Amino acid sequence: PSAASRCQSCGDNRADSTFCTTPKADTERSGLKQIPDVASHGASIMTSLLPARAPPVAGESLLSVVRRTAYAMGYDSPKRIVALLREAGKVPRWLNAIEDTEMAHQLAEMLGLTTSELTQLTIHRYSGSLIATPATQSPPAHCDRRSCQQYFVSYPRVCPCCLSDSAIPADRILWSFRPVPVCIHHGLPLVSLCPGCSPRHTDACLLNADRGN
Repeated sequence: PSAASRCQSCGDNRADSTFCTTPKADTERSGLKQIPDVASHGASIMTSLLPARAPPVAGESLLSVVRRTAYAMGYDSPKRIVALLREAGKVPRWLNAIEDTEMAHQLAEMLGLTTSELTQLTIHRYSGSLIATPATQSPPAHCDRRSCQQYFVSYPRVCPCCLSDSAIPADRILWSFRPVPVCIHHGLPLVSLCPGCSPRHTDACLLNADRGN
């Protein structure tokens, strides 16, 4: 087969090399894992693993994982990956609040995660601590809408020092917890405004941060 019919990143033969375009050096820098998977290259992207994925790091948010995965696939925004979920229904405005639905199962499969692992990347990992329930009932599996609005911010907040110091720069799900406006490691206020973006961080600047720029 010609070079044009090979995946530019993993080398698999395929008719379309749209998805694997990240050089290996950049992949390693961002903690990304290239997955040579001929079956998934030829199958519907809706039901198979993405050709390149970013394994989550401790405490990372789901949106950050999707953003780093988008970078692995040569995209400038996670919107290209989120768009693949629209056939399963209405995509939540804030991906970090996605509930245990068919859409969550689908996204977990695309990222190579279990649904339980995906939930741990969302605000629902805190549901048992934030929602009071009778002792006779099991803790809730998800935060309700009121808890989401009361305890979490849906806009990006980051600790520049954490992003700078980490081997794999990534957003933390704890940074969205409203009662904690400072980094628990550095004691510095979390930043929601970017000098190059107005009024808040955009996917572009966060993607650059995840790349280590």
